[in-house]
Amino acid sequence: MERKKILLVRMDRIGDLVLTLPVAGHSALQNFDVLWLVNQGTEFVLESTTHPAVFKTLKKSFSISQFFQFVRWLKSERLDVSIVFHAPWWVGAALRIAGVPIRVGRKSQWHSFLFFNCGIRQSRKSGERHETEFNLELVDSIFGKSKKDVEPLPLVPQSLNWRWSQILESDEFFVVHPGMGGSALNWSHKRWIELIELLSEKSKVVLTGTESDSEWVDPIAMRFKDRKSVINLKGQANPKELLLLLSKSKAVIAPSTGVLHLSASLGVPTVGIFSKVPAERATRWGARGPRVFNLE
Repeated sequence: MERKKILLVRMDRIGDLVLTLPVAGHSALQNFDVLWLVNQGTEFVLESTTHPAVFKTLKKSFSISQFFQFVRWLKSERLDVSIVFHAPWWVGAALRIAGVPIRVGRKSQWHSFLFFNCGIRQSRKSGERHETEFNLELVDSIFGKSKKDVEPLPLVPQSLNWRWSQILESDEFFVVHPGMGGSALNWSHKRWIELIELLSEKSKVVLTGTESDSEWVDPIAMRFKDRKSVINLKGQANPKELLLLLSKSKAVIAPSTGVLHLSASLGVPTVGIFSKVPAERATRWGARGPRVFNLE
């Protein structure tokens, strides 16, 4: 008997995807071939899961040609169910045009009522529940509660030859990732500097970030430019190299951003810095893992 196929859609940021991964452990999904659709650039997360994940990447930007290519791909996959946790509006339209029989999504904006034939309303502004719980609720809405506990899905770094490999082989080091995308309040530069002052007295501290984090990383890196125990690796690691770096660290300290959730999923001691604004609190976006402390 041919197994049924389900598409799980999460097309936003790294941390959001990490907090959605646990839904794959829902007992009902064990009877399906699971296929993920994710935002281009986040696929390294699925490549690093402990259990192989089948996925397709897609750009969030809309174009007519990409839209109809996507519809053709959906038809070729002969999907039985789709669950959209987060995606641009046109993904829902494509799922309907492609004739996916069961289309689950969050009922909120007008187009969700038009394109999804299953789903529920969810009020997320209060921050009283965790993102993973909201995601599981969408799965529960069509399959019922999981018959087994659903746990965070661990990540495992790949072995790599990296030009900064001497850091990985050195004595214990902390990773401090002060940057974030601006979706929540962050610590001040002063507080990050105070933390690094303390940590760098006895251990190496590695600063990480992408070019988009320059607003946060550059002033801090300038403050410690003459301190050998503080190493600035902003823009020096690709996603897979970053995973390896995080996995070798003594601990990772970061605000509400993807690096925080990657670290937690690697099982590394992880400290998350969160705002007390209701929709930004740790109760809503906190890192989850065996060695996590979320600070507000």
